[in-house]
Amino acid sequence: MRMLVLSISLLVTALLTGCGSDNSLNLPPPPPNAGKPAQPKAGPTAGPESHPAPVPSDTAASPAPKPAPARPPRTPPAGLVEAAFGNTGRTAFVPESWKQQPPSSAMRLAQFKIAKQGADTEDGELTIFNMASGSLDSNITRWVSQFSGEKPLKSRTTVKTAAGEEATVLELQGDYAGSGMGMGKDDSTKKNFAMLGAIIPTNGTAWFFKLTGPKQTVEAAKAGFDKMIESMQ
Repeated sequence: MRMLVLSISLLVTALLTGCGSDNSLNLPPPPPNAGKPAQPKAGPTAGPESHPAPVPSDTAASPAPKPAPARPPRTPPAGLVEAAFGNTGRTAFVPESWKQQPPSSAMRLAQFKIAKQGADTEDGELTIFNMASGSLDSNITRWVSQFSGEKPLKSRTTVKTAAGEEATVLELQGDYAGSGMGMGKDDSTKKNFAMLGAIIPTNGTAWFFKLTGPKQTVEAAKAGFDKMIESMQ
């Protein structure tokens, strides 16, 4: 009996001694920051590569087209003045007697009145256009069809302009039926009329110069018309 009591006492003592040791169960020590809230991990420092340049949007507004740069003024020969044709930057020399007028149609870049000559009762008119309008030959055919009579096309020549472009110059005579486009003051047939025309193809469009009026007035304007086409720049 004494031996049993002694054995129980030794067992209790051993258990109490083991419970007071932190390493009695051989557990690893807690981490240094145990019990503290986790801190977010810092990512790599942002550099230029982490922020690519913005890509332009397809819908971004395009800058408004700039008007053609103004050409330096030229000194015209005696009796001529330099005339500008709209905001195109193109100019040419015309006789001082030709009166430039506000265009009567939005399609016209410039318009001039040519004073009547001799017994003519009507002034001539010069109109200038720039547009895409078919081939050279188709436009010549269209102009010829505006005249009735025997062989209205009296001449067709080619000249070089001051800009180095090739101009086809025409002279027509007969009864003039008008353009048929409603751009003139009167599209009814005009007896004994004439026309000086020039077509200058340029980069997908063409310049059209059309001087119409009574025959004597147009014939008197021919030298000035030829100088205008030659001086076109």
